[in-house]
Amino acid sequence: MSATMFSPASAPAADARPGRVAAFWEKAKAVLAERATTTELAELDPRLLRDIGVAPEQARAYVTRELWDMHA
Repeated sequence: MSATMFSPASAPAADARPGRVAAFWEKAKAVLAERATTTELAELDPRLLRDIGVAPEQARAYVTRELWDMHA
């Protein structure tokens, strides 16, 4: 049995994680702002939703997505 040794060369750069965390929070803030302005989407009349090609179920699903569900 061979043990895997930690190598500083294999560790991520110390400044890589803060950059990724900052990028995540920037994206999260943008997603929250966008979703805050689209809550009215779920309240639109089904006829108006059909006019823009969105089913009422799709509108509700979009507005109620969890924060970590940030993909398009």
